Amino acid sequence: MAYDQGNIFAKILRGEMAAQKFFEDEQTIAILDVMPQSDGHSLVIPKCAAENLFALDPAFASAVMHTGQLVARTVRDVFAADGVTLMQFNGPEAGQTVFHFHLHVIPRYAGKPLRKHGRGLANPARLTEQAELLRAVLREQGCSFPETPGSALASLLMKRLRVRIRGHHFRARAEAEVDPY
Repeated sequence: MAYDQGNIFAKILRGEMAAQKFFEDEQTIAILDVMPQSDGHSLVIPKCAAENLFALDPAFASAVMHTGQLVARTVRDVFAADGVTLMQFNGPEAGQTVFHFHLHVIPRYAGKPLRKHGRGLANPARLTEQAELLRAVLREQGCSFPETPGSALASLLMKRLRVRIRGHHFRARAEAEVDPY
């Protein structure tokens, strides 16, 4: 199968479609999944045309894993997850639905099953808040990437959360129970 330049991730990378992007470097971006299976479900996407793992340049594969590790630590700490699952699918028979290589980073919570993927869209305002919070925490960790609107919202969210510094990582717990999507 030839790479489809019209896939949703290619459009996001070209700026033709909006996404809740919270990290970007020269080779990758990280966005929140619009159909999350848990709070903080993120996607790491390489900035290259690669349908799947078999078409992915090794340098981009390395960059995806580097960003994936950063994102996994950040969402684990920000969303107070008990664990993190990394998933990646290659081909329709394996469950791939968007034919641009991407890595799912899914925070897991004890006693809470994952929501079904692809069954409904998340609240856009909630995703915006989560992306702003992730950007704010990543900036505090020393990451630099293009500024996006909403830094005032991120500041407000940081004030609403108790943030404890643990080494170079942050763990934030909301004062109130997390609202469902």
